[in-house]
Amino acid sequence: MGLEDIIAKRLGRGAFGFGQMSENRQAAADGLLRQVKSEDLEQFGLIPEIIGRLPVIAPLDALGVDDLARILQSTKGSLIQQFRKLVRFHGADLLFTDAAVKEIARIALERGTEARGLRSVVEEVLEGVLFEVEAGVRHIVTDKTVRGGEAVK
Repeated sequence: MGLEDIIAKRLGRGAFGFGQMSENRQAAADGLLRQVKSEDLEQFGLIPEIIGRLPVIAPLDALGVDDLARILQSTKGSLIQQFRKLVRFHGADLLFTDAAVKEIARIALERGTEARGLRSVVEEVLEGVLFEVEAGVRHIVTDKTVRGGEAVK
């Protein structure tokens, strides 16, 4: 029995697991997890000594493509900034189109690796560029590049 099932049972809602046929199962799970209480965690299997050390229970929503794209671009020391700096160190330039960033985020989401998997996707995309960086060349990564094509020079 999952945590969502325990919360649904406490709230008097129907079955949540395999028996429930819902188009938006993740949204339903997120909605239930927002209502988690310490007794739900105890029934789920956490011991009271651990639960007592949790001053706040804060469930988080799953990340979407837009969230992952923002992580790739906007965070301090983002992956894109890191790889651009690495390529600039060798005298070249590296640019990502917005469509390429979205496609990288979509692939990471499909793999189920979330934000931690972004680095491996970016490394796969840039493998050819990083293997032999040519000084003075500007590499533009597009959505076609992400899907297996060459970076535009």
